[in-house]
Amino acid sequence: MSRIIKSESVAAATAGRASAMVPAEPRLRQGSRTAAGVVDAAEIVHSARVRAAAILQGAQGSASRMLEEAARQAEALREQAVREGYRDGYEAGAREGRERAEREGQRRWQEALRAVQSAVQELGKLRSEAVAAAEADMVKFALLAAEKILRKELANPERTLDIARSLLAEVRDESRITLYLPEGVQLTEDEALKLADGDSSGGIQLVVKHDPTLSLGDVRIETAWGWIAGRASVRWQRLVEALRRGIDDDGDD
Repeated sequence: MSRIIKSESVAAATAGRASAMVPAEPRLRQGSRTAAGVVDAAEIVHSARVRAAAILQGAQGSASRMLEEAARQAEALREQAVREGYRDGYEAGAREGRERAEREGQRRWQEALRAVQSAVQELGKLRSEAVAAAEADMVKFALLAAEKILRKELANPERTLDIARSLLAEVRDESRITLYLPEGVQLTEDEALKLADGDSSGGIQLVVKHDPTLSLGDVRIETAWGWIAGRASVRWQRLVEALRRGIDDDGDD
């Protein structure tokens, strides 16, 4: 039958039997229990540490897996957002691109149209200038050709006499006429009489003189009322002016 001894009882028993020795065996058994308790506590602590380390390692692994999963999800979301954003941006960009292309095409069309209109106007201007230049050249060549023919004709004294006849026809009512001819035009008496009479039935006193200042085609007639000059150069200039006026009038129409 076991008995639990309280500390007060042990102290009283020890005081009553001072000479009594405390048995060694119970102390040994108490030490064994203490050592065993220490061993158990150490094992418990070690086991706890191992378990804690395992739990910590597991927690770290779980945390790592959670972080990795979160990272994968975040990356997936990012890629999805990028794809959606790219798609939306592409569609928006496509619309904007089409609108921009339409605007650019319209702008280029307007520029091309203006360029064509400008080219047409420029061509019209060049055509007018070319026509005017061509007409001027044609007139110039025509005048040069006509002048060449005229000079060739005027080299024949008979042409100067033709001019003299036309002037004498204007003064048939005069009784005395002085006719001045170039030195290169010579008249016999018969030719002078024919020139003076012409188609008229009345007689005309005709005096023929030569003037060294006159050229072939130039004739001057003096009467009591004045004088009349018939110069080929003057007539030619009048012909040129009339021809140019006719061209200008056609251009205005």
